[in-house]
Amino acid sequence: MSLYELGNNDEAIIAYSNAIKHEQDATKDYPAGAKKETLSFYLNNKGLALFNLEQPDGAMSDYEEAILCNPDDAEIYFNIGNVHLSRQQFELAHELFDKAIEIDSRNAKFYQAKGLTF
Repeated sequence: MSLYELGNNDEAIIAYSNAIKHEQDATKDYPAGAKKETLSFYLNNKGLALFNLEQPDGAMSDYEEAILCNPDDAEIYFNIGNVHLSRQQFELAHELFDKAIEIDSRNAKFYQAKGLTF
């Protein structure tokens, strides 16, 4: 299990931050617009840990960077939608859950989250 899955969010943030730095160095010469799925993964997971520590602004920053690295990852749109949902920004959350569904229409949790926006 990962530090995040064990609930060690502070330690997970440190580990993900280190991994992000390493991956940014490794991908710095990638062409503009190239997918950076591993970097996106680390950013998204760091965002989850921040969100669990009630730091939605930090989470949002990491999620937004993750989307730039991999705009086809439905989980990231879902996570951004959850930040908006927590802020009672229902229309924005609804749009993001719709985007997640557009990418992955088989994931039931996206539909469930969308239902919370009504």
